[in-house]
Amino acid sequence: MKREKTGGRKAGTPNKTTSDLRAAVTAFVEANWQTVQVEFDSLDAKDKLQFIDKMLAYSLPKLQATQIDLTTQFERMSDEDLDALFNKVVNYEHANNS
Repeated sequence: MKREKTGGRKAGTPNKTTSDLRAAVTAFVEANWQTVQVEFDSLDAKDKLQFIDKMLAYSLPKLQATQIDLTTQFERMSDEDLDALFNKVVNYEHANNS
């Protein structure tokens, strides 16, 4: 049996600790940006790319992997539709390999 909620944050309310931590990290980076830039400039190419990769994780949203179950899609198709799809694939492959 599910208990009724009696407190806590409402759905969609930002977590104060998380927002405070993000603000502190942002303030730290802004205050030390020249040092970060000097250190970045001294890195070799491989380390620069790793640094950029790690920083992008904080500025770009992570994409979720999507999965398509084609078996289910094919099972719903009629024989005529499957034949037409097969012919399109064969013709596409033939046209692009010539």
